[in-house]
Amino acid sequence: MFRREWVILNLSKEISEKEILFCIKMAKVPECFKFSFGDPARVEKRKWGDSTWPWGIDDWTIVVHDYTDPEYPKGDINAVGGAFGNRCTIAYLGYEWDIEIGARIWHEMLHCMGVNSDNLETVDRVRFCEWLLTNPKEICEEWKSSSITHCRGFGISSYAFQMVLCSYYTMLTKDLCQDCYPQNNNEPDKEGLLAGFFRRVIEYIKRLFNIMR
Repeated sequence: MFRREWVILNLSKEISEKEILFCIKMAKVPECFKFSFGDPARVEKRKWGDSTWPWGIDDWTIVVHDYTDPEYPKGDINAVGGAFGNRCTIAYLGYEWDIEIGARIWHEMLHCMGVNSDNLETVDRVRFCEWLLTNPKEICEEWKSSSITHCRGFGISSYAFQMVLCSYYTMLTKDLCQDCYPQNNNEPDKEGLLAGFFRRVIEYIKRLFNIMR
């Protein structure tokens, strides 16, 4: 089911509403999706294995929270986001590229709309490579390599890998809604690249000072 309007519930103390929208822009999530911010109190706790995650009480909500928030302790579940019905939640680690946060949100939105966005390395791989033929050759060639295991094995940067992911989500979104016409996601956004770099530098410095205390 395609859904245009989404409500974001921001529980994070580390990333602002403005920054979240900037991250969505950097991932080039198509403008046919409309985002607003709701009451962060409209959440509930749910167990996920031995972890606790916040979920919106209402339909079509996206919860953003800090991975280290003691209210939602993480156990052995190795995840930074999840979808439950038509609600999703993502964790902010604090040192990601801006495009990575936007891609994480987009990934879970697709799950909520009934699209399996986990098939990039399996059943969608060949189709995606064919779809990439109109994009930079080096990205397509890297993706065809048999050595790839998730983002490991890539001879390109982590930022470029996020661009590949966003290209994949573009393909899936076009399958879901042709009139969205998402923008091309394969040219690096220099402004986003610089902003993400400085964000990571600042977060690493913060973590270093915390260690030294």
